[in-house]
Amino acid sequence: MNGFSDPQEFWNALARLYDGTLELRQSIQELRHSTADLRQVAELHQNSIEKLTLVATAHEKRIDYTDIANVALQEELRRIHAELQAIRQRLDRPNSN
Repeated sequence: MNGFSDPQEFWNALARLYDGTLELRQSIQELRHSTADLRQVAELHQNSIEKLTLVATAHEKRIDYTDIANVALQEELRRIHAELQAIRQRLDRPNSN
């Protein structure tokens, strides 16, 4: 015995199974398209991240250059300040002539 009391019940069950199989195939196909779309979006995001990384690196280099220039300017200002103080000290001394 096949578990079906009526041949029509068997064919109805087989038809439902077939319809379910078709729905699964369609769902699988839609998932494949969605996966392909997501893969493309992921690649675009990866490209964006790589470009942003390049921009961030360039800005970090600029900041480094600015820091280096700032340190050099501070050293130059200290040197000039020291020279000015030396000149003032010489001017403040009475002439020994």
